[in-house]
Amino acid sequence: IINLDDFEERFEVEFYGTASQTQARAQPIAARNLPIRFPQEELDSFNVRGVHLKKGKTVEFLNGTFLKIAKIIKNADTEEVVLRGWLLRRCSHMKGILPKKLNEVCFVLEVELDDPRPVMEQAMVQVGLEGLVKIRHLVSTNYPHPHLGFPRVGLPYDTKEDNMEYVKDYERLVVRWKFITYYDNAAEHSKSPCYPTNIRKRMLAGLTEDECTPGCFLDPATLRHKWRGDTIIGGSERIEAPAIDSPQNGSIYTYGDAFCGAGGTTRGAVAVALQVLWGLDLEKNAGKTWRANFPNATHYEMWAHDLVAMINANTNLRVDILHLSPPCQVFSPVHTRVGKNDQQNFDSLFACCALVHKARPRIITLEQTFGILHPKFEAAFNSLIQIFTSYGYSVSYQIVQFQNYGLAQTRRRLIIVAACPGETLPEIPEYTHSKDSSNLKPLTSVRSVLNKIPANCPNHDIEAAFARGTTKPAWDASRAIPTITCDGGAHGHPDGQRRFTERELAALQSFPHHHVFHGSAIKKQIGNAVPPLIAEILFKAIVKHLRKVDKGEQEKRAQVID
Repeated sequence: IINLDDFEERFEVEFYGTASQTQARAQPIAARNLPIRFPQEELDSFNVRGVHLKKGKTVEFLNGTFLKIAKIIKNADTEEVVLRGWLLRRCSHMKGILPKKLNEVCFVLEVELDDPRPVMEQAMVQVGLEGLVKIRHLVSTNYPHPHLGFPRVGLPYDTKEDNMEYVKDYERLVVRWKFITYYDNAAEHSKSPCYPTNIRKRMLAGLTEDECTPGCFLDPATLRHKWRGDTIIGGSERIEAPAIDSPQNGSIYTYGDAFCGAGGTTRGAVAVALQVLWGLDLEKNAGKTWRANFPNATHYEMWAHDLVAMINANTNLRVDILHLSPPCQVFSPVHTRVGKNDQQNFDSLFACCALVHKARPRIITLEQTFGILHPKFEAAFNSLIQIFTSYGYSVSYQIVQFQNYGLAQTRRRLIIVAACPGETLPEIPEYTHSKDSSNLKPLTSVRSVLNKIPANCPNHDIEAAFARGTTKPAWDASRAIPTITCDGGAHGHPDGQRRFTERELAALQSFPHHHVFHGSAIKKQIGNAVPPLIAEILFKAIVKHLRKVDKGEQEKRAQVID
């Protein structure tokens, strides 16, 4: 069993320690894609080794990459000619984040958030003519695979192997995806750390109408319908008597919580008025707590793959928003011994595929230890991302620090958000709290959280906490606490005289005081939970995004009727 306290400390040092950050230092890279000025000039076309280059054409290079040409630039002094445009790679060379389909390619883009230019403008790369092989026919589309792909009939050879080689070398390429890496600025972009601490976020998204070849764009509502059937705009759950000023028009969005534990994310969903339909978790004690706090929802007490096995036509898991938090202990980079539940943990992770297929949500959220980004687990993480992209979901992911959202913990986690075909990705909210910024709220202290707990609060047995004693010293409660883990964490009560009560740990995890814990192993229930505050902030942004999208779709439908 992993010592999570040790894991958090070592991983924090490994990723974010002084040695790691010093090693990552580098000189800022030069500004990219600057305006063309003398002695440079832009050419309409150029011939090289019998290849006629023009803006909008796509060329293949010996290293297996491709470039869609935006500009041909010649230096009048040196006669050197370079190409400026958008890099593409075969999906089979994307390390598993996309399905490996023949002649499917992906834009690979890098941008800096302090650069005001649009993504496609600043993400262009500049390359020379060395290694240029030939022109390739490229179709840009948001249609799902295999639409608009290479022809399956009429190929010139007798064997499948020969025809596949011919297709690879000469038939049309199709791009449906763009993979974007975001950096805060050029200085961060120039770093090459062992771990992705210089990356703000990464995103895999389908192409917009402006990015598609004319005639090759499918209306997003049609794309969504192909995936999940009819979608009730404004939410799939009807409200019997909505308020007159209700922004949801008599509907609310529905929610399912896979690996729900004691209800951290579910509590966040309730806080933003999502209709909780079901939860899933094998842990019996956490199940008692979840059922007691959310009695109107269905709870499945089983492993995810067991639920998948029992799914039939009468099992309705369909929701608008699905949260997934599969067991993440196996992804710790200090987890070097095989644990008794490792296989079940992996099974649960990839049972997510079947859950997505059954629930067909508009939006998926997932919270994991950022240890999954360790190079040791690259294949597992990329396979997880492919679970979503194989169904056509756009995906974004980034490491966030919960303290900067108002949690009184120095806790970093990986947040993943996915949007189904036809939907756009909501943004992970910007930070609301800071130690230094005058424009944000101050960081939340442990003292401020503990002072708000009522004396008669459930799960708050102070006498029992004193009776158990403590060997942990007093500490400064004006700051945040390290990550609260399954055993309550490395700290006792700030006064140094006792341990934390279960309610104090729950409050530091941001559980409301009326969320009552049942069964045994309550500290484990609390430590395993996603902090409700973080879930609430994330779901609030998602609901706002869906309402904006749905309002736009309603207005579009009204215009068609008029």
